[in-house]
Amino acid sequence: GGPPASSVWTGIASNPVLGIVPIIASLAWATAALLANKNSSAVDGILGGGNQLAPGASDNAKEAVGYADMDEDEIKAAKWHQGRQQQAEAALPTLEALLAAMQLQDPEGFLSNKLTLLRYLRACNAPPSMPVQQHAEAAVGRLQQTLAWRREVFVEGNTMHRTKLDAGAKRYHFSCPCCRADPRAHCYFPLGLDRRNRLVFYSSAARAKNKDMTGIPHIICELEANFRDNSPLGPQQIVWIVDFRGFSARHTDPRVGYEAVKVFGKHYPERLGQIVLLGFPAAFSFLYQLVHAVLDPVTRTKVKILRRPQDREAYLKKNWPDSMRSWLGGGGGGGGARP
Repeated sequence: GGPPASSVWTGIASNPVLGIVPIIASLAWATAALLANKNSSAVDGILGGGNQLAPGASDNAKEAVGYADMDEDEIKAAKWHQGRQQQAEAALPTLEALLAAMQLQDPEGFLSNKLTLLRYLRACNAPPSMPVQQHAEAAVGRLQQTLAWRREVFVEGNTMHRTKLDAGAKRYHFSCPCCRADPRAHCYFPLGLDRRNRLVFYSSAARAKNKDMTGIPHIICELEANFRDNSPLGPQQIVWIVDFRGFSARHTDPRVGYEAVKVFGKHYPERLGQIVLLGFPAAFSFLYQLVHAVLDPVTRTKVKILRRPQDREAYLKKNWPDSMRSWLGGGGGGGGARP
């Protein structure tokens, strides 16, 4: 059997930017947005862009420590991320000082977590030459937008069911009202952690009853539930498994993709680490190969297409524990997705 039905949600949506229908428009929103708008600020906030190494960072794969299971592109991506992290840590004290002076309203304590501040600093994708003050100010702007959004969604909004977790007013558990009424309303649920401590989610549009905008509050609920504690030892990113089996044009709503891009890019930056496409539509293959040929090594690691069984097995063996691999088995993946 698969994960609990109560944790299901939707993850597939079309990409309104490309405007190619029906199969091409069915591509996972973040994948399509990444390929079409690799240098945009919204997509940078989702997956990150570029491959510029920080000063002093080595581009020699043989010097990598702990990268034995990575290919050349993955090693370059890891080193690039390390450079961004170092840059964010350098700007963190300035950011904290700015926030303290501004005394922003933060009833949830959202700004008190250093990991959150570091994510927003990394999401700015500041060039190495950017002054620390300017870098911190850019992060403040992004944080202010998210504070306003969280106040609207979690305090004033009424689209999600919430349960208080403590005696105070800061910690709540949010759950999707559609899935409380029908556990099969959405299909996106966590499978567990991969070997790099990333939380893996499985999604299938064909298996979800709801194909509309109710998927957005469900996405938000799952992100809040799985990253509530934001512990340094816990997962910091997700891997999104997109299963295209049984997919057709009726399984997509372009509005969902547009809104999901905004939510991830603006308010959950640096959370989406990789998208893995199973049964990727052949109609999109030629266009993808054209774009893939000119992508930098860092960006290439963000999207994996596993069309052949041997490709899927190689990826799973490298990245997943045996229990998760066996669940996704069964001749194409997702055999246990429905209880």
